[in-house]
Amino acid sequence: MTELRFEDLTFEQREFLTDDCGKPGLLDVPDFVFEIACERHDFDYWVGGNSSDRFDADRRMYET
Repeated sequence: MTELRFEDLTFEQREFLTDDCGKPGLLDVPDFVFEIACERHDFDYWVGGNSSDRFDADRRMYET
């Protein structure tokens, strides 16, 4: 079985799977600053996993 990778998603798939870090205005920075990090974080949560996997997804986003 092939692993689903964020990097292989089309634009349309990214739009479907992500909400860009939640509600508009949640972060007081321009949208583009965290766009890819937020999309990657949303993808990691969508793929699922245990609490350790979610912690790793959160850590990666905050380190971006």
